[in-house]
Amino acid sequence: MQKIAANQGLAKAQTNLGLAYEFGKGTQQSFTKATHWYLQAAQQGFTPAQTRLGQMYENGKGVEASDFEAEKWYRKAALQDDAKAQFLLGEMYLLRSQNSISEENGKQSFYWIQKAANNTEINAMKRLGFFYQHGTFAEKSEEQAIYWYKKVAKTGDDWAKGQLESMGGATTRQPTPPPQPQINTSTTTKKSQDKAEMQQAWDNLQKASDKLEKSERELIQSNERLREEEQKLADSLLALSNSLDATFATATEAYQNENYTKAAQKFETVALAGYPAAQYNLATMYEEGKGVTQSDKKAFHWYHMAADEGDPDAMFKLGVYYAKGKGVKQSTDKGYYWISYAAKEGNEAAKYIVASME
Repeated sequence: MQKIAANQGLAKAQTNLGLAYEFGKGTQQSFTKATHWYLQAAQQGFTPAQTRLGQMYENGKGVEASDFEAEKWYRKAALQDDAKAQFLLGEMYLLRSQNSISEENGKQSFYWIQKAANNTEINAMKRLGFFYQHGTFAEKSEEQAIYWYKKVAKTGDDWAKGQLESMGGATTRQPTPPPQPQINTSTTTKKSQDKAEMQQAWDNLQKASDKLEKSERELIQSNERLREEEQKLADSLLALSNSLDATFATATEAYQNENYTKAAQKFETVALAGYPAAQYNLATMYEEGKGVTQSDKKAFHWYHMAADEGDPDAMFKLGVYYAKGKGVKQSTDKGYYWISYAAKEGNEAAKYIVASME
């Protein structure tokens, strides 16, 4: 199960769990929980999670909207060559450029969008073609615009095809590949000394850029090795999950055959791995004294574990235990809290109690 792998710290599983919560796939949609799991994976350097987390901050989904946090996470992923993050970072700078007289935002927008386009990000390729077509943040170049529009049009994109048609007969030309991103470090001057200084500055910048590129490649390779190890661990956890499913089925069969001792032992094995259904069943057996020595305290413990995992029936039982002081110090407030929570999650008995109290 994804949650078991996520709780074990696997970044890929944490990201998949975040996606499940964000889009409500197989679970109740929750942007807050999605953001929580994206953050867990992002902090491990997993680029897809960093990009998704940036989008959550940019759109204020599950967290307070923050361009600062969005840019931070986009940049972390972009520096690891994540094309989507590079494009989104470029778009942030593009938006800023429209509200600023500074040219730096435009330069940064062009730089990151060209990076993303070179990594075949479709939206970035469209944007870069548009930049060249209209001379935005770069020298106007119909050839370069056609080059990028053609690359996008090959994917079947109607917008790119329309752009090519609007440029007339230029679609038959053979454009050359675009140059790599460059940074303008100085204004043109006729003085040879200034030219020499500018060249030296450029050479130094190129050396620094080469070192950065090398560091990025090494980081990418390191992440690839980490992902391989994660995959091995994920495979092991999948095998464990399948084993736990089989154990749960064995426990259920034993219970149905009234072999309560065996059922309790098997349910406990699975409950300890975080299965809410097994935790709830084990709590019931402690409550009723089936296969185990009756214990309200242990029943309360396992109901609480299952409730924390989101089981509505366990939430209701937990509320009852608090209200009656079974296995725990009596607390009307906590009892009402858990019963209300259970009602919101769909437990019919809890709904009835809450409605009768209103």
